[in-house]
Amino acid sequence: MSAAIATALASTGQVQAQGIIEEITVTATKRAENMQDIPVAVQAMTGESIRELGVSNFDEYVQFLPNVVQAGRAPGQSEIYIRGAATEQSAITVSSVQGSAPAVALYQDEQPVSFGGRNLDIYAVDLARIEVLPGPQGTLFGSSSQSGTVRLITNKPDPSAFQAGFTTDLSTTTGGEASSALTAYINMPLSDKLAVRVAAFADSAGGWIDNELGTYETDIEVVNRNQISGAARICTGDPLVDDPGCTGRADMSQATAENSNLVEKDFNDATYRGARIGLVYDFNDDWSLLLQHTGQGLETEGVFEYDPQLGGEDNVYRFVPVENEDTFGLTTWTLSGRLGMLDLIYTGGYLDREVESITDYTSYTSGGGYQVYYMCIGGYSTGSQCFDPTKQYKDNTDNSRLTNELRVSYDGDRWRGTVGVFLDEGETNSEGQFQYFGAVDAGFDVSTAPGTLNGVPVRGVNDPTGRGPTTIFVNDFTRKEDQVAVFGELTFDFTDTFSASIGARWYDLDFNLGGSTGSSFGCKGGAPMCDGTGFDNRVSERHEALGLYNKTGCLLYTS
Repeated sequence: MSAAIATALASTGQVQAQGIIEEITVTATKRAENMQDIPVAVQAMTGESIRELGVSNFDEYVQFLPNVVQAGRAPGQSEIYIRGAATEQSAITVSSVQGSAPAVALYQDEQPVSFGGRNLDIYAVDLARIEVLPGPQGTLFGSSSQSGTVRLITNKPDPSAFQAGFTTDLSTTTGGEASSALTAYINMPLSDKLAVRVAAFADSAGGWIDNELGTYETDIEVVNRNQISGAARICTGDPLVDDPGCTGRADMSQATAENSNLVEKDFNDATYRGARIGLVYDFNDDWSLLLQHTGQGLETEGVFEYDPQLGGEDNVYRFVPVENEDTFGLTTWTLSGRLGMLDLIYTGGYLDREVESITDYTSYTSGGGYQVYYMCIGGYSTGSQCFDPTKQYKDNTDNSRLTNELRVSYDGDRWRGTVGVFLDEGETNSEGQFQYFGAVDAGFDVSTAPGTLNGVPVRGVNDPTGRGPTTIFVNDFTRKEDQVAVFGELTFDFTDTFSASIGARWYDLDFNLGGSTGSSFGCKGGAPMCDGTGFDNRVSERHEALGLYNKTGCLLYTS
């Protein structure tokens, strides 16, 4: 990579020494213009530079974008920052549906594909360029553009010529595994007006983090200190650790977690697979239709972080198989043309994304407020025999987003302007299960079918559709966002070198969060509450009740 950077910088110096400045066309103002002529700050990495630097995924191309950094815990679980601005800490571990919208928007061509806490890790194959627009860019680009916008501009089908190419890559990681990648593209004119372009890729990135042999033994003093219930304590016989209620009790036994069946060197692998197909039809010299579909799958295993207490920078203890599967399909359409002196563009896209992941949650044993209740024999009172502390979080999240935009542009001798309308409909469905491996031994029986709440069927913590007896908590949320926006920008050229621009955007955003969060309190030892009604809190009804209370001062109902 160092050699590639040196070569790229050297070639740039040669071009400047010859008095030639490369002309780069960008669409930062939603019109194709020379990068040196537009009145806004924009940086662009050309497709040739992307290939020379060997850039392929999100983590790699962010490194070469000025003022742009990323923070996160793994591929597909990061956020973008421009000039250090952000809305929240990145990579929400659990229930990403509750996260804020990011401060930097990510686009593929004309379509926004941003998600809070989980960026869409689009593979950089067959790109014309990557544009960076430092913020705020909310006038033309709308939501999530307060700190700026990053746009991946793809190569489009070209009816004028046949093109094809491929790249291969083999690399090694010091102290880790080998990696390999293959990309290919083909552009086929089917007539002088019709062309199809296909790009495909397969990338296997080897790991470098080792999952070491380890044992997790619960720190009783820490667990007792963090208990929310004052009566829930583990008795050890040590007066410096025990609660006064433990007097005379020292019959404590404790299970430990071990990971001998998961020990593996270089276990943090990442695999990208996917393709993009595009079709363009030129009706005449003024009107053209572009259809594109991108499909991609990203699978990762292991973690992309290390445990400092192990004395190195490439080893961890993990007690469950950590994995993440992230797939999406993005279909887009763009109709562009000219009416008189006006340029018209109608563009839209539909994005469907599914994420399934498992996270090691064992360390929550030392931080949770009810560990004695869930890990040990006994009710809400003092526990004496404690079982497997292994825990995991299982997440299933589906995102869908439909966008439509119509805009009209005028480019006169001294006046330039753009006006448009933007529609955005998004929905996220997320189910997160907190699974405690020692719950059954501790006396939990949550196999009873769900009941009803206010006449509505309740999907309890455990139900017949696949949640097992180790599932102790559940978040089941649906988040919807509907937006309509009208925007415009006007520029006047006083001279060839001096101009002024003004822009504005009006939007209306409807947001709704509904669903339920459930816990298994009352499901221990065959308690009758374990029918789904005693522990399922319907979030939407609680929000409605709170709203009515704030408005009227009268609590009309509770659930």
